[in-house]
Amino acid sequence: TGNKLEKYDFSRYIKFEYKHEVSNRYSVKIANIQKMGHDTVPDSFVPVIYSELNIADKPSLFISRSNENLLTLGTIVSPLLNCVQKS
Repeated sequence: TGNKLEKYDFSRYIKFEYKHEVSNRYSVKIANIQKMGHDTVPDSFVPVIYSELNIADKPSLFISRSNENLLTLGTIVSPLLNCVQKS
């Protein structure tokens, strides 16, 4: 009744290219986004999420290598996600 909190699962496979700018800052170009089967986020929410994650339009991300196969991507103020590199 009234203010029910909605819960969603956001799960996307994002293929991207990146280009080094300076230090650990990279410009990112999204090549493909695939919605996973268990993703329940309404399509109307997705642009807001991408904007909040700083992956809308021409994003700049900071990428640092945690180990041989793990990259951490983030904004200037916060890590956003970890990526495992496939060989």
